[in-house]
Amino acid sequence: MILADTSVWIDYLNGRVTPRTDFLDDCLTDGTLAMGDLIFFEILQGIGNDKQFQEVNAKLSLLDQYSMLNFDALIPELLGNRGLNRLIYFREGTNISSKLTERLHQNYHGSVRPCHKSADIPLTITASQLASKVDTIIIMSGDSDFVELVRHLKGEGVRVEI
Repeated sequence: MILADTSVWIDYLNGRVTPRTDFLDDCLTDGTLAMGDLIFFEILQGIGNDKQFQEVNAKLSLLDQYSMLNFDALIPELLGNRGLNRLIYFREGTNISSKLTERLHQNYHGSVRPCHKSADIPLTITASQLASKVDTIIIMSGDSDFVELVRHLKGEGVRVEI
């Protein structure tokens, strides 16, 4: 199994010919290529128009999908000694592993929310709706798009961890 980095996929989808894109093309042909969920999200998030988004999403969804997040190690580390009220995993695209959905529900009373193209708006709306019901919200993202959301949540008295 081969996982290609997002940068190689971007070059490939933009028609750039490099040794890495040639190797990616070979892996696509011989069936040794797989797709990591985080890479899948990054690729789709960078696509500007809906038609191309749908085409790329359909093609990449044919690849074997693998989770690159180990929730069983990550969540206890994030929580420390605190309890977990709710876990919501915003997943871009519609190809969501039923095993992941079941595991998050069983182990963490969590849910997976599919998002059409980007998780930014659904995450922002949900976090704003939960602000009066929780004391802390953990956002696993380094996206600067959430700066205003963090300011808003802090203004509502919510502790925000990124």
